[in-house]
Amino acid sequence: MTFAAILSCLSLAILAASTPLQLLNPQILATTSLDPTVSSLNLTNTSLTASTNCFIQPHHAGAPTLLETNYPDCLVAVTLLPADKAATTPYTFSRRPDAEVRLPYAKSFRTCKIIIDIMDEFETERLRWRDISDTLEAPRGVLRKCLGQSPLPPLGGRTSVGAMGAMQAIVVGQAWKPGAVV
Repeated sequence: MTFAAILSCLSLAILAASTPLQLLNPQILATTSLDPTVSSLNLTNTSLTASTNCFIQPHHAGAPTLLETNYPDCLVAVTLLPADKAATTPYTFSRRPDAEVRLPYAKSFRTCKIIIDIMDEFETERLRWRDISDTLEAPRGVLRKCLGQSPLPPLGGRTSVGAMGAMQAIVVGQAWKPGAVV
């Protein structure tokens, strides 16, 4: 499921309900776009920091049911992100046909799905896969902050990645049964 499709699904549920999907942080998930100004990235020496928003299950009629995931499954999904590309080589990420990494881009492992997307069709970001994994795995990143570090269920979350903050890394749970093919 693409980032736009997730937003579309959430938008329909939000419009049908009286209160929007709440994030753990006080910000509310926008129904049409994500605010890139929320993040503050420092790309020096791969010590990345960004605002992380953890998802919580909304309790109003018509809300989508979010599935739980776990830290070990998401750690594996992060290592699968670069696929056949070098983790330390900079690439151009975009929805444009000439991008080195076409967005939206997703990888999954068992209960965890990681989606990398950008909202603007013409935006590009130049960064390394390592920058994305460092952002997700940072002490205040989605994996550590949203998957087991709080008393809330581990439903995932989102964070901005890249120097401009136009790209989003989203971690969500997905259905998986033990013994199923990954």
